[in-house]
Amino acid sequence: LSSAYQFSRTDAKTNDNYFRGFPSLWNLFVILNIIFKMEQITNLITMSICIITSFIPIKFIYPSKTKELRKITIPITIISCLIFVVSIFSELSTTTLKIAKTVLILYFAYLTLASIYLTYKTRNR
Repeated sequence: LSSAYQFSRTDAKTNDNYFRGFPSLWNLFVILNIIFKMEQITNLITMSICIITSFIPIKFIYPSKTKELRKITIPITIISCLIFVVSIFSELSTTTLKIAKTVLILYFAYLTLASIYLTYKTRNR
């Protein structure tokens, strides 16, 4: 339902190139669930956080369009996408997979924390 809500919003993207609330990235969520082999409770908690944040007016970074922090966001998005693809299509050693998972967690943590920061920074404009 939260995805339907987000897709039906005419204001899902802001004029300054952010997503309003958690964007409808459920296909990405499913793939990450497979890569991370999440336990049911972890899956439930993560999904619940995504659902709740789709209704909160946080300006989530649109990685290819948001101007603020672009010099940081674009390179780490490219690196994370490459790691994401390699993690899906390659048999990685346990150590390499742990590193890949850590990088992906850090990437999503960056997007989330930077989005929260930029929401409050740009709120007064």
